[in-house]
Amino acid sequence: MLSKEGQKIVRAELTKKFGHCYLNLIRKHLKENAVNEYGSSTSEVKLDNGVLVCYTSNPNHFATFYVKLQLVGVASTLALTQRDITKAGNQRGCEKHFAL
Repeated sequence: MLSKEGQKIVRAELTKKFGHCYLNLIRKHLKENAVNEYGSSTSEVKLDNGVLVCYTSNPNHFATFYVKLQLVGVASTLALTQRDITKAGNQRGCEKHFAL
């Protein structure tokens, strides 16, 4: 889980890119723009400051909607919210790995 400051940064980047921070509309946008690659649908939206918001329909991935944080020397992948963690993610112990 991100700190309050990290959550503010992610929400600010989402607002800057989409004009709002409504997660349901962002999820809908990602699903609509998904491309079928290797048997599962995926999409990715690049935000500023090394933040990517992604979607995958792969049931073996730990989350359906997730955030990639790419910083200098550090990379982290977190589910967008706790409800986006899949059954496979819960089995792997990722129930606390979410951004918002």
